[in-house]
Amino acid sequence: MAHLPDYNKPECDKVDFLYWHFGTNAMFQFGGPDWRTWGTAMKEALLKSQRAGRICQDGSWDPVGKGRALGGRVCSTAINVLTLEVYYRYKRVR
Repeated sequence: MAHLPDYNKPECDKVDFLYWHFGTNAMFQFGGPDWRTWGTAMKEALLKSQRAGRICQDGSWDPVGKGRALGGRVCSTAINVLTLEVYYRYKRVR
């Protein structure tokens, strides 16, 4: 569990929302204590980095890190919402 989701502003160029998304899917399927560790880190990182305030961008995520130029704010927000909903959208394959 060396690469848990972490949103660290000075190093935001290393954030990879797609890695977080697919990692969350994989860890959810794997389950157990590793899933709980990953899931907690993922929720903390995403909720900490979500925009808050009173402007139009509230509730969205800034396009940072790998792939930020590909889809901008819309894609960052879409993938992060899907990541937060993994356990609602999928059943475990066992």
